[in-house]
Amino acid sequence: MSATAGFREVIGGVTITGPKASGYYKLKWIEPDGKRRETDRGPSLEKARSAAIDIATRISRAAGPEAVTTLGAIK
Repeated sequence: MSATAGFREVIGGVTITGPKASGYYKLKWIEPDGKRRETDRGPSLEKARSAAIDIATRISRAAGPEAVTTLGAIK
C-alpha cells in the first residue's frame, strides 16, 4: 500500500483519488450536460494533476444546456 492511499484532492471540479490497487490515480468529474465521468490517469500524482487541470479547464469553458436555448424559451 502506498503512503498516498486514501489520497483525495479537488482541482476545479475534478476529484483525484488514489492510487488504486493498480497504482493509478482516478479522476472523477461531472460534464456540463450533467453526465458523470471518470478515468484513470498515470501512476504519478503529477500526471493525474496535469490531466485534472486539463479537464477542469475544458469543462469551465464549455457551454451549459441553456446556451442552445432560445431567448423565447427562457422567458
